[in-house]
Order: sequence, then structure tokens, then C-alpha cells
Amino acid sequence: MDAAFGMEYLHGKNIVHFDLKCENLLVNMRDPQRPVCKIGDLGLSKVKQHTLVSGGVRGTLPWMAPELLSGKNHMVTEKIDVYSFGIVMWELLTGEEPYADMHCASIIERLKFIGYHQGNTLKALEARQLLCMDAVGAAQYFYTVASMCLS
Repeated sequence: MDAAFGMEYLHGKNIVHFDLKCENLLVNMRDPQRPVCKIGDLGLSKVKQHTLVSGGVRGTLPWMAPELLSGKNHMVTEKIDVYSFGIVMWELLTGEEPYADMHCASIIERLKFIGYHQGNTLKALEARQLLCMDAVGAAQYFYTVASMCLS
């Protein structure tokens, strides 16, 4: 949950991370009963000026949100981090790296396909979840999005 709270904090400060993945989650295991997780590597992050931030292709491909590859719009919101966090939740649950058996070109085609076909199903789910979003709801939402996209 610390990572969800960290993303909430960053987004509250109008910061979009752009490269959220397991390697960028720093975990302190001093107390094994209560590990502490922090978000690191803000090197690709950008500050939103209004409601959108210029995106472009940035981040690590398997965790990259499809809209970053669409080529239609270079302005994105913090929802690209939500997508990446969903992939992280899926990765933690399954113990597998996303798209591990695919080459870069295949991953790009898959992400473009996901972006094109997300459509109404994902938007309806997103609208319902965002109405009652808390940290637990956010984690459930992230996992649901990742499961839909990776299946």
C-alpha cells in the first residue's frame, strides 16, 4: 500500500512519474512484519502545468501505458502511472515479468492493440472505480486493469 500512497502523493503534487516499475520501488525490510516501500527514480518524471503533461515515448516498454505509443496525442495525465502500477501489481502477484517472452517490436504492437481496443469496457470500469477511489480500491483497480491488458 505504501507504493499506492506514494503515487497518490506524487499525483497530488502534479508529478507524473513515467517509469513506475518494480525496479523503481525501494523496499526497506528492517522490520519484516512491516516493510516500508518508497518510489524511486524520478529521472523521467514531469510536473503537470494544468491538467495534462507532454508525454512522448518515455519509460520502460513493458510497463508503458498504451497511450504513450498511440502517436495521436502527446498530452497525457497521471493515468499513465495508474496503468504502470497495475502492471506492477500483476507482476508482484504472478512473480512474472510482463511480456518476458516477447521482443520489443511485439510488445509495441501489443500495447498499440490494447490502446486501440481499451474502449468502453475499461472506461466504464475506470469511471466506477474513480468515484470511490481509496488506497485499497486503487490497488484493486490497478490489478484489474493489468489483468485485462495482459490477458
